[in-house]
Amino acid sequence: MKFINLVKFDFYNGVLKAYKKYILVFFMFFLFSIEALILAENIPDINVSEIVFTDIVFYCFGGMKEYIASDNNPFIFPVIWTLIQLLLFYNTLYYPFKALNSIGQQALVRNNSRNMWWISKSIWNFLSVLLFYLTSYLSIMFFCLINRIPITLDVNIEFIRGSFEIIEDISVEKNELTTLLLTIYLLPFLISVSLN
Repeated sequence: MKFINLVKFDFYNGVLKAYKKYILVFFMFFLFSIEALILAENIPDINVSEIVFTDIVFYCFGGMKEYIASDNNPFIFPVIWTLIQLLLFYNTLYYPFKALNSIGQQALVRNNSRNMWWISKSIWNFLSVLLFYLTSYLSIMFFCLINRIPITLDVNIEFIRGSFEIIEDISVEKNELTTLLLTIYLLPFLISVSLN
């Protein structure tokens, strides 16, 4: 079996046949977007009309603020981030396990190379995580279109402060905006690829 056929096999069986999982991802992020908007309505210092696409993405993938242990600072578990990672783990780890216990054994034997089989799975994993993130961004974008929320790369610092309960005064200079946007969009993807 040629390497390109192995990659096609993995993409077809691991992504296209698993389309229901991506539908679940779409609805899950739609619900997270609703939660972000509800949270924005409950933050006293901001106007809900100032919320933009990037704020909702940051809310979903932001995790939590830095935890510093103290008696008056209780640990707040990052539920949304954990749910996202667990769903991603399930989406990406179930297929290789299932494939190895069924028709994937034949692909491994026909390929005559464990390294090629592993590289094929790694490429599939990268594509699967990429599709997961693209689906999540499309879901948030769809939510924004329905609610007439601007789809921009601007950041509402007050929403970030309110949603993550950051007390310190933070500001973003123009030269720091690119770094912040890379942190919001690229870093979660890279972390997810490396964890899987």
